[in-house]
Order: sequence, then C-alpha cells, then structure tokens
Amino acid sequence: MDGPPHEDPERARKDRELRQRLTLLGVPYVVFRDGEPWDEAFAELGRLLGSGPEGGWEEALELADPTYRPLLEGLRRLGFPPPDEVGEDLVQEGRIVGQSVARWGGKRLVPPGLEGFGFGVKPDTPLEAVAQYLKA
Repeated sequence: MDGPPHEDPERARKDRELRQRLTLLGVPYVVFRDGEPWDEAFAELGRLLGSGPEGGWEEALELADPTYRPLLEGLRRLGFPPPDEVGEDLVQEGRIVGQSVARWGGKRLVPPGLEGFGFGVKPDTPLEAVAQYLKA
C-alpha cells in the first residue's frame, strides 16, 4: 500500500525502480494507494492470483453453506478474491466447535455464536459491513 511515506521523492523513485524490475521479471503487482477506493485494487489482485478468481470462486461457492452463498456471491461481485478456505473447522480446547463461513488470510466470517473466531455474519448481514471488515 502506498501511504504518505511513499510521497517522499526518494521513496517514490525507489518505488518506480522496484515496479520496473518486477515488470521486467514478469512478476505481477498491485498498488494500493492511501485514500483511494480499494475495490478495484482487490479485483485486480484477485485476477492476478492463481488461475483466476472465477475458478476459485466457483469452488468456494460449491463448498459454502447454501444459506451463505448469496453473501459470498455479493463479495465476488464487489471484486474480492475467492476465500482461502470455506467451512474451516473452528477448534477450541481441542474440540471442533463449529465451522467458518469463509476465511481470507486471518480474516474469518463466522456464523452467530462463534464471534470469538472472527466477524459474525448472518445470511442477511449487509454486504458493506462485511466488505469493511475484510478491507480493515
């Protein structure tokens, strides 16, 4: 993410050099700029990862609890990359106590009653609230 420190002329020069090297090596990258909407950057990042987000999304939607599919489809429409895992076992004191709805890195969407493991969602949780949590 390019925040205020990247506005320094010397830092900006180094950033340009790094991007040029990445481009020459064929390494994709996405720049997240402070103060700009991140939806497009997340969508681009999703396109750059793996074989493309649609295949990952299709698998995620197949594995998801059917009641949560509309919520996940909304995140896909917003340009979020597919989750890393769907239906992850949540373990407490050596026992499985439930499953996540989906997980992106360390960010989990969890059903009611499991909020200690992540962001509690219901099928009708406003998409904006979920997106805000995932972007934070």
